[in-house]
Amino acid sequence: MALLCRLPLPWVPGSRAQSCSSSAGLEGPARTRSYWRYLRRLVWGAPQPPYTRVCQVGDPVLRAVAAPVEPEQLAGPELQRLVGRMVQVMRRRGCVGLSAPQLGVPLQVLALEFPDALFRAFSPRLRELRQMEVFPLRVLVNPSLRVLDGRLVTFPEGCESVAGFLACVPRFQAVQISG
Repeated sequence: MALLCRLPLPWVPGSRAQSCSSSAGLEGPARTRSYWRYLRRLVWGAPQPPYTRVCQVGDPVLRAVAAPVEPEQLAGPELQRLVGRMVQVMRRRGCVGLSAPQLGVPLQVLALEFPDALFRAFSPRLRELRQMEVFPLRVLVNPSLRVLDGRLVTFPEGCESVAGFLACVPRFQAVQISG
């Protein structure tokens, strides 16, 4: 038995996309996009990494092992573009750190920053309890981590790749990151 359904046009004013599913709405309605997004993608093609958005859980780039950056790539325009995009997205999203795979690039690059404005958003008591300190922008290529104090501390935190979810995450009391 064949399943027939109406496929929605890319854009019809005032219309809603319909689900094409035999399971009576288990998948939910299809997402619609504006006519201008449709045209932009038609003319310019699909976006290429590094993206201006953060990849979400389930994206294959987040499950793959990131490759180390070769020394000859350090001064190259591709790495400079990647770092610029990472800093732009990180600041726009108001997060403390972002890795290259989160923007679709499977390289070992990490950007970290805890600006004063974000620091002041937390209460003084919470800043003291969590031992928070302001630190300037740092970009680490091929980062490595060394544990200085193996005691664990647990605080709630989120991840931009798992939007809308917080969890209590155990972390080492003190680490040294180099790159």
